[in-house]
Amino acid sequence: MKSRNHLVYSYSVAALVTADLIGAGTGMRIQADEVTSTNSETTTQASQNDSSVQVTNDSASVVSGSEKQVADTSVSEKTADKEQVTGTSTTDTNIVDTNQASAETQQDINKEIVTPESNGEIHQIDDFQVANPATGTLTKEGNGLHADSVDKGDSYAFSDQQGSDFVYTADVKFNQNGGAASLVFRADKSDQNLDFYIVNMEAASHIAKFWRMVNGQGYELLAPKSYKPTEDGHYNLKVVAYGKNIEYYINDKLIGSAGDYVVQKDDKGQPAYKRSGNFGLLTWNGDVTYSNVRYQELTPDFNPFLKDITVVSNEGQAEAKGQFFTGETSYIQYVDNATKTVNLEVLANVPNVQVVAYDQEGNAYTDLKNIPVSVGANYITVVSTVLGTDGTPIQASYHVNVHRRQKAEIYYHEPYRDQFHYSVKDGWSNDPNGLVYYNGTYHFFYQFYDDTSWGPMH
Repeated sequence: MKSRNHLVYSYSVAALVTADLIGAGTGMRIQADEVTSTNSETTTQASQNDSSVQVTNDSASVVSGSEKQVADTSVSEKTADKEQVTGTSTTDTNIVDTNQASAETQQDINKEIVTPESNGEIHQIDDFQVANPATGTLTKEGNGLHADSVDKGDSYAFSDQQGSDFVYTADVKFNQNGGAASLVFRADKSDQNLDFYIVNMEAASHIAKFWRMVNGQGYELLAPKSYKPTEDGHYNLKVVAYGKNIEYYINDKLIGSAGDYVVQKDDKGQPAYKRSGNFGLLTWNGDVTYSNVRYQELTPDFNPFLKDITVVSNEGQAEAKGQFFTGETSYIQYVDNATKTVNLEVLANVPNVQVVAYDQEGNAYTDLKNIPVSVGANYITVVSTVLGTDGTPIQASYHVNVHRRQKAEIYYHEPYRDQFHYSVKDGWSNDPNGLVYYNGTYHFFYQFYDDTSWGPMH
């Protein structure tokens, strides 16, 4: 008897290559109203006096294992765009705002997080040296560092301390309404042939930027984005870097992350990934005071990132689960038209992680359940937080697109739907490839974007 061949439509050829190779490690699974663990030695609980979901554990680490997850899903493909480091570009404000939750909500969440016993040492950084004295000065004043590069352009200062995976943070005070303050990281200690990452904020324009410097050439990882100014000119800059995942925060509000096309559709990607290097500061034409400049290392036993997110339909059915990648910020899950609300189940990397979900209007769902979804794309922001030894919130942000289908009878009966050539049920497909025969199945690959027009393909 001949075996029957099957045809599978897939988003990315990478899924075929990684099938049987990529899995999810053992960890803590957070569900609505209950917390379970895949580690027999781990004890977990969800506080009945608090509406938030929390994972706790008597041990500071979780034993890793392997749990196979195989699916043909999307993987980001990115492009680079070149521009000078300094200067202000016009801001595209037509973006999804993932930070509409009130400051009080996030503060309440942070108060409830239990800090792990062994989460690394806080490293204060005060050994910065200006790379080129002609560009300005950096002097110790009280508990801070006073940088003055007014009318002198870019002034780089580097520390001897280095890091790979970390949270890097500093308090910033603009002494004049001008110039820019920046954190530099994973850097080579030189202001020539620049090779590092930069996150900055401009005082007068209230514009924030995220750069990757390669051999002296600046690449914007995100288009310039507006931030909310404070009355006193005080700000906290923070970078959470873990592998290729780099997130930038101002006053604990997410500005953007490497490869996050939900925060901004014109995500530009990075031309070359840099794994480690020195910490630094960059002051552009400014009079700035930096204080509490410090970093804390992130490890497999201490980080805010998630191993998996599962979407559960309350009224209908979820379609086949896609593959989730810890280092990717965006994830898509289809549900049928009967679905009106969903619950989220989250598998955390480590214990003592606080997880909260926000809908597109900024409503917080601390129990991760009964999140309403309408027909089409619904972007839910999932924020996972642990606290550093000094109480600094260390966040990881994910955007889960829960796409609710139209009624089944609508599909492939539309007036202009091609009945011979393949087309996706919803969204925009691009660059089709195949068919590829593998293990008795024909695979068809293409890039995909969940919209009715061309966009950042994945």
